[in-house]
Amino acid sequence: MRNLNVGLLTVAVLFALHTVCSGMDDYIDWGGTSGNECDHSQQCSVGNECCVSSSDGNRCKPLAQIGQRCSEELAGGGLYKHDCPCVKPHTCGDKGEGIKICEAPKG
Repeated sequence: MRNLNVGLLTVAVLFALHTVCSGMDDYIDWGGTSGNECDHSQQCSVGNECCVSSSDGNRCKPLAQIGQRCSEELAGGGLYKHDCPCVKPHTCGDKGEGIKICEAPKG
């Protein structure tokens, strides 16, 4: 009788755990890291973000879209200075006076 009670208790606990956790079966973690601290761009969401060096520390930031400031200048070790490069296939166009803006590819 004791073994039966232990078995029923085990089944009840497993059923409860399955019921609570089953909602997570459809959950996908896309790895968004924007704003997180980083040491190099590989720690950010690859293809969507880069690691930017700034006065308040290194942070993951989204890649630049058309019309946004951009940078192709690496600070070293996979870090970018101030801004991220553009989302592909856009290019980082030099507008003068140290200002670079993400623009559609020419041609």
